[in-house]
Amino acid sequence: MRDGKHLPMRALQVGRRLLWTPLSSTSELRMDNGASPDQTKRGVGDLKRAGFAASVEVGGVPRHWLTEPGLDHFMGPDAQASWHRPGAVGNLLLYDLPQVQAVHAIARWYATGEWMLSSIQFFERQPMIAAVEYRHPDDVDPSYLTICRASMMETEAELFDRLEAVPAAMQAHCVEDGKRFHPAGLAIVADGEWNAVRGLSMACAVLSLWVPPTHITAWCQGAD
Repeated sequence: MRDGKHLPMRALQVGRRLLWTPLSSTSELRMDNGASPDQTKRGVGDLKRAGFAASVEVGGVPRHWLTEPGLDHFMGPDAQASWHRPGAVGNLLLYDLPQVQAVHAIARWYATGEWMLSSIQFFERQPMIAAVEYRHPDDVDPSYLTICRASMMETEAELFDRLEAVPAAMQAHCVEDGKRFHPAGLAIVADGEWNAVRGLSMACAVLSLWVPPTHITAWCQGAD
């Protein structure tokens, strides 16, 4: 079955969600429309049988992405589709999987009430590692969470410079109509508790005019 016209609705829902949340596990692909775990699992299976998705098991958890036929069918923008291509998938799995897992965990945690997780955009060679979009049925404008990293490999000066560069980088990526971009929140992903405290303190000091300190949080990689 390689004809997308004959995909069941559950597969179409999973495929659209997967396009915007690359390397998701099956549980992370649960839609906000009442789909059961079994429906989601079957939707993933439909996509794989159609040749539209592929998976690899990491730590006992399968993680999924769209293949080229799947990308052609769901027609996402190039920037988003690039994260499903072999080179990007390989790099994320080999070098950045703990970071990817942390981003997915944080993204799910912030999806509360009627604010539904809409998409995750990962970034390369940028001061932030990801931006998460949420949408509410009663709001035209989406809400954004910016996610940055604090590493033990960075000096204080390097972390300061990177955090200071985040607002301009996000402005360039997210706003095209001249409006000033301010996120609804910012999360720091750190490789240890000490770096989480360091990153949180510095982000609150450096970015307080961009995002309220009360909306800045810090997470240790591996936390769920």
